Amino acid sequence: MYTVIGSPNTRALRVYWALEELQLDYEFIPAEPHSTWAKATNLSGKVPSLRTSEGFNISDSVAILNYLSGKHGNEHSVFSFPMGTTERAEQDSITQFCCDDIDGPLSMYQKNSVFHPSSLKLPEIRSIANYEFSKGLAVLEKRISGKEFLLGDFFSVPDIICGHCAGWAISLGFSIPQSNEVSDYLKRVRRRKALKIAMEKTRAK
Repeated sequence: MYTVIGSPNTRALRVYWALEELQLDYEFIPAEPHSTWAKATNLSGKVPSLRTSEGFNISDSVAILNYLSGKHGNEHSVFSFPMGTTERAEQDSITQFCCDDIDGPLSMYQKNSVFHPSSLKLPEIRSIANYEFSKGLAVLEKRISGKEFLLGDFFSVPDIICGHCAGWAISLGFSIPQSNEVSDYLKRVRRRKALKIAMEKTRAK
């Protein structure tokens, strides 16, 4: 049994999604960033955090996803190559790309428009972030070309990151092309049953 701290309108949704893909039992505390719960489980006040049944706490969505996929994943659910292999190095490279080039622009825009003090908010940040996000999608299209998922036949951590970011981008009003390979990939990933279950279960509370 795991406990997830974080609201589903944050990166915590990635963790809920992964847990549903892996068919693992979990409880959840829908805490917002910088809330009492968030600060109690992460010194930066960010979410999500994952608490194991042994009382160990893991923060940061990518660290949590890598932990869950490494411990519970297989070729049928949130696959992960073993550490110390060239395949795992490529997997980690793709994951880092997703964080930097797909997640990064969305995070930059949301931080500036929501969390930064008014004296630091820049009207130009939206067009800059949208430009960087579009560049990331162009690279993503090359990475996904001819494949079902980013690791080929296996659904994995970077697919969860990109699938989550697609929903995040839509909620922010960012543009996603409607008729190319990357658009088809994002729709395919977001149609997964585990994502739908995670969203319904966590948003019902």
